[in-house]
Amino acid sequence: MVSDGLTQLGLVANAVEEASLGVGLQAHHRSEPVEANVTIVTDKPVLTLLGDERAPERIAGVTSEDGLTHRADVVLLAAGALSSPRLLQGYLAAAGLAEKLPSASSVGRNYKSHLLTAVVGWSPSRKHDRLRKTVVMTHDRFPHSSAQPLGATDGMIVATELPAFAPNWIANLIGDRAYGFFLQTEDGSHPDNRVVAAMNGADRPRLDYDRDRIARSRDEHRAFVRTFAIDLMRAGLIPIVKPVPLGGTAHACGTLILGDDPANSVVDEVGRVHGMQGLYVVDGSIRTASCGSSRMRGERPSGIGALRQCGATRSRRMTMRFVSDSMSKRRTCSSVSASS
Repeated sequence: MVSDGLTQLGLVANAVEEASLGVGLQAHHRSEPVEANVTIVTDKPVLTLLGDERAPERIAGVTSEDGLTHRADVVLLAAGALSSPRLLQGYLAAAGLAEKLPSASSVGRNYKSHLLTAVVGWSPSRKHDRLRKTVVMTHDRFPHSSAQPLGATDGMIVATELPAFAPNWIANLIGDRAYGFFLQTEDGSHPDNRVVAAMNGADRPRLDYDRDRIARSRDEHRAFVRTFAIDLMRAGLIPIVKPVPLGGTAHACGTLILGDDPANSVVDEVGRVHGMQGLYVVDGSIRTASCGSSRMRGERPSGIGALRQCGATRSRRMTMRFVSDSMSKRRTCSSVSASS
């Protein structure tokens, strides 16, 4: 049955997450056992996608940094919005497809992540209660913004934001008497905000991002933070505001954007890369919006859609490779489905 095969393939995402490899598919039900036909391959950083020698538009597997090849009928790319486009960019350039495929010009572009600011509300009195981290506060004046409590704010958390020479008692003084919040605003898309792989003589990848290109989002976030800080003061709390720099990026997406037209998108509605065969993207790269702090909840359905499409187009036993990412290390996870 196709449904049985999809169920077992879906478990790969669960297993990858449990193995702390970082995933493009986030599991919400972790109690299912790993099936006997699922094999997790770790410590195999992926160097490049592997194309068919006779037809470079067809992906036949991946090559790991140790030189080994891992062949598959289908490759599911889930290395995240910073790594997935770099893998695809590198392959397209090496295979001579960067100038041939209309979708190639969009690979890595339209990078998005939340505009983030950390705000601590401090007062002289100790705080014995805690605000639930799962609470999300919004306001009609700021339609693309939200405030989320940090949960417990203690000295250890505060210490990470203070200079190294600051004594612990200062961190405890602040942490025991404060509430912490993350303020985030959905940033708009701009094609020049992009991820660029290390190629053409460059020795390292590059993230080209400028908030001035998304001025409306920038201005909303500034106004949101200012208004929130004023409200904290009205509540008797002293606001301590710290913008989160690009290095603290969260919920990145958009770099392999989904769409119908290969001229301005990279994948179709099921995550299949335009103009290529055997390659699907099943992580946040395809998303046009972060959709709040729980962005990854939307990635599981997109991955299931790709799996469903793969199952529907094959009536035989097939091999699939998941390419996932953890702490900037690209890794592979392979599985063999049940006969469908």
